[in-house]
Amino acid sequence: MKIYQMHNPFNYEFARAGRLGTWFPDPGPGVCPECGRSRQQRIEPLIIEWLPGSDKIGDFTWPGFADEVVITQRVRDILEKSLICCVEFSAVVMKQDKGLSQRLRPVRKVKPRVMLPYQGPALWSLVATSWCRLDLEASNVRHVMSCTTCGKPWHELPELGKRHLVVNASTWKGEDCFRITEVPAVTYCTERLKALIDAYGLTNIALSEDGSIADNERT
Repeated sequence: MKIYQMHNPFNYEFARAGRLGTWFPDPGPGVCPECGRSRQQRIEPLIIEWLPGSDKIGDFTWPGFADEVVITQRVRDILEKSLICCVEFSAVVMKQDKGLSQRLRPVRKVKPRVMLPYQGPALWSLVATSWCRLDLEASNVRHVMSCTTCGKPWHELPELGKRHLVVNASTWKGEDCFRITEVPAVTYCTERLKALIDAYGLTNIALSEDGSIADNERT
């Protein structure tokens, strides 16, 4: 079974959002002095701020890296009805600079953006809670090191489009949406979820083939 990376298509027809928090601990201890990765963890709730450019809400919004996914109620309904998914849905909190106003626009032309109070479709933070591991020997991924300060492993991956990740089938329980331990900042899906995304015409999401689940996979 093929697997696909779910990621931002950078389609500026749709509204963009930035991630504000929340973080633990806060204030944080900064980054690891050895590997440079953050020592903070993003915890619930997800706080976002809408950015200028568009006020059109897509079915998916990408406020952070590829592991941070905001979906509409429509997407949640499809996932809950049609797929095997170990995911959590949590509320999204929105903030807006106090200098912005829905009613008092400056005379000069400005880019549209989603304004508060929010009047769009219900939104949810989607977090895949199922984790799989790679078959490193079969994948074109190299374990470079484990940081001696924070202990986090570091893997070297080819650029998107040139990867062939092979998920160890014994670590996959049949979920259609999951994450991979060696590539933690990405959310993946199966062919089944891709087929639904295509069939329903869900917007503002890109799906890039990134590998497969090993031959002894569950079906």
